[in-house]
Amino acid sequence: SWGMGFDTAAEDLTFIHNLPGRKIIGKGNHDYWWQTVTKLTDFCAQNCLSTLSFLYNNAYFEQNALICGSRGWWNEERLGPSDTEYAKIVNREAARLTLSLEAGMRLRPDAEPLVFLHFPPVFRGSVCTEITDILHRFGVRRVWFGHIHSQYDLPPVFAHEDIEYALISADYLNFRPLPVDTCRHNTKV
Repeated sequence: SWGMGFDTAAEDLTFIHNLPGRKIIGKGNHDYWWQTVTKLTDFCAQNCLSTLSFLYNNAYFEQNALICGSRGWWNEERLGPSDTEYAKIVNREAARLTLSLEAGMRLRPDAEPLVFLHFPPVFRGSVCTEITDILHRFGVRRVWFGHIHSQYDLPPVFAHEDIEYALISADYLNFRPLPVDTCRHNTKV
């Protein structure tokens, strides 16, 4: 949603709520309406948006899938090795990803964690090692990401250091939902 607050995001969240199934929503870089999990949950309860849940420092076990993730970050935003703003953001997002994966391990330590990020930690040769190191530490093998718009020459799925990454940006998928196949990345649209 491009909404700046709940009042302007309500129409978009209602639209998503009315789509079939349960929706677990992760934060993107333009989600200015996004607040604490308590406020997000309270807003949904007050507006009867019962099919929406939020992925934010937590995890879900749904349909035999352990869903983890965060907004994440990527190296393109780095201006230099001493860029303190980059370090602040990437450390915060790395901590949030760690919290989500830890929550997932408490839910189902035997399940494979499927990670959803807004930003790709690997993009055109650039790697955000602060994020990829966490993925490796938790044994993550599959990651889905969005954010990359108008980059239609990218492969839908690629591997980096034994982790598969799948691009699921809405415009890349022609705004059609992509079913998550828990056995392998499903790139058919």
